[in-house]
Amino acid sequence: MEISLCKNSSLIFFRELNKAPSRKLLTVKLLYRNGNSKSIMKKINIEKKEEADINAWASSAQRNEHNNFLEHKIQKMVAADTFLNKIKKYETIFQSSHSILELGGGSCWASHIVKKKYPNAFVVGTDIAHAAIKSSHIWESVFNVQIDEVQSCTSYKTPFSDQSFDLIFCFESAHHFGRHYQTLIEIKRLLKPNGICLYLHEPACQPYIYPLAYKRVNSLREEVKEDILVYRKIIKLCESVGLHGKVDFDPILGNRKPKQTIYYYTLSIFPFLQHVLPCCIDIKIKK
Repeated sequence: MEISLCKNSSLIFFRELNKAPSRKLLTVKLLYRNGNSKSIMKKINIEKKEEADINAWASSAQRNEHNNFLEHKIQKMVAADTFLNKIKKYETIFQSSHSILELGGGSCWASHIVKKKYPNAFVVGTDIAHAAIKSSHIWESVFNVQIDEVQSCTSYKTPFSDQSFDLIFCFESAHHFGRHYQTLIEIKRLLKPNGICLYLHEPACQPYIYPLAYKRVNSLREEVKEDILVYRKIIKLCESVGLHGKVDFDPILGNRKPKQTIYYYTLSIFPFLQHVLPCCIDIKIKK
């Protein structure tokens, strides 16, 4: 399969290549206006990346099980403050949604928060890792609420019927998706007419700075490869499958280390830099 996306300054085309049934590779290539080409994204064996994500969760669950996931709970409670701010930002959308799906939710702590705030909504949590889904019960006692359903599945292949959800969201997880095109096709299938998908608090950048951003992110966490969303690519992919995507830059200062706080504070007071340097974003995708 090959997808070609043209235009937009230096970004000329994006390809997803299946070179062999057993070895699916993802390649991003840039061509600059002067005619020179430069590969900015290492070839990724998607099956191996997904396997690494699953194994990392299994290892984490095994480490945390003996202390009732205390370390995991503390880590996610720090992130919960940011997620609550996102819910407040998109409150109208969450309030009006009767059926809500989380993609890439890990142990689905965010889904439990949504269910707590909107008890009448039908809330479903998913993640690729069975160990993550298996541990989702730990949040029932924390929030004194039970979500309606959990499923272990990928973002691009879910067990749900067509037009099942008013709202699909993911929080800090879309940049882990290896198959963005297939995921957007699945999102379109799952959304009800006029339904909305929210990619929340995702790291993103312009294509020309991607190599540096990718290198920096993966120097911080070696066990599982991270990625950065090239947001123009995501918007183009939305258009290619019949969805409308809109980017909102959101350089949140909370839950940052000192240097990161200075960096994101600078982005917040000089908004034009958000379009130039790596920045956290939300993407609102409408059917």
